[in-house]
Amino acid sequence: MKLTIKQKAFSEFYATNGNAAESAKLAGYSEKTAEQQGYQLLHKTSVKEYLVTLTSTDTKNRIMDAIERQTFLTDVIRGEINEGENTAKLSDRIRACELLGKMQGDFMDRQSIQLTSADYDREREEIIARILA
Repeated sequence: MKLTIKQKAFSEFYATNGNAAESAKLAGYSEKTAEQQGYQLLHKTSVKEYLVTLTSTDTKNRIMDAIERQTFLTDVIRGEINEGENTAKLSDRIRACELLGKMQGDFMDRQSIQLTSADYDREREEIIARILA
């Protein structure tokens, strides 16, 4: 994957702004031909491959995973997150507690269903009869 300096610059600008023409201009291509250059660059295999590596690492770094979300919400609940000089309001802390509980499945209704083989056979026959009707 051999890229020129301009191609690499274009790819990096495009990965952040998603605009091919603007990225071509910023990378040093002529303003008159920036739109066409951007289009052509996006179809080059080497540029596409470089964009995939840029966006996959960028995306991984930008998106919180479940542990980070839970840590953040826990910090809010404990009053460790400050907005200016104020700690989180009680209503914000309660909401964070609810969200954390939902994430961890604390509020799921769990039901236990016991079926005998006779129940299973009867249910299966009813389903087959509805399908064939």
